[in-house]
Amino acid sequence: LVLTPAICIAAALVGFGGALRYLCFREMGSNFTYTVAILENHRLTTSGPYSIVRHPSYTALCCVHVGCLLWFSAPGIWLGESELYGKVGTWIILIPLLWRTLAAFQMFWKRIPVEDGLMRKQFGSQWDAWAARVPYRLIPGVY
Repeated sequence: LVLTPAICIAAALVGFGGALRYLCFREMGSNFTYTVAILENHRLTTSGPYSIVRHPSYTALCCVHVGCLLWFSAPGIWLGESELYGKVGTWIILIPLLWRTLAAFQMFWKRIPVEDGLMRKQFGSQWDAWAARVPYRLIPGVY
């Protein structure tokens, strides 16, 4: 087993994504849900990671998904160094991970505009002001 740059990058992505997701849970508090919903006494969260991008929890999950995919495809990991990898490892590990990653990205792509629309409808000018200050949805300076 070898510690390669790919493994280090993968570990950094997973660690960063996990920490960012935790910060999102903490910042949103009881407003955090796994479904698109407006809760009773819902408040618009604009601080912490939400002051950098509008959907940092999805940014975090993107990092974790890409990090896992990179980790399991990197040379030097146990699976890659074993006999198992050459025979069935790609089918058992990488194909489902790739499918899961692409499915997650598609879900984010569809869900983000729905969430933005719902929040804009609920919070009006407060959301507009926040969206003007925080124009990027997932990646600062990109999208």
